[in-house]
Amino acid sequence: MGPLVSQTTDSLTTVNDYYTAIQSRHYEDAYSYIEPQGKLSGLTLDQFVAQAKTRDTQYGQVFSFTTRTNQVEAQPDQEGLSSLSLTLDVTRSKLKYAVKVTIEKIGTKYKIVDYNQI
Repeated sequence: MGPLVSQTTDSLTTVNDYYTAIQSRHYEDAYSYIEPQGKLSGLTLDQFVAQAKTRDTQYGQVFSFTTRTNQVEAQPDQEGLSSLSLTLDVTRSKLKYAVKVTIEKIGTKYKIVDYNQI
């Protein structure tokens, strides 16, 4: 497996782990996969947990999440993968919706740096 494929897999694992934590209502764990920047700049753990709990109360727990394989955009650089944007279909008990997520390499790990909703 080449470096770019490995890095893409690592970044997708970050998204999978994030949504698995949301699904399990382990909000603090989910927050650990986020690096607040851009639109998320200043997002604190307390704010994130409050948003996640509100979303669960309004629309129910996350039952499933699936990556739209035809909507993955990788941005390679000289060292491999610098960022990845993808769209997921998220299903809750009262709502099904699409989420656009952007992942970037921060230090040695991939972190979620942007999303349009939890």
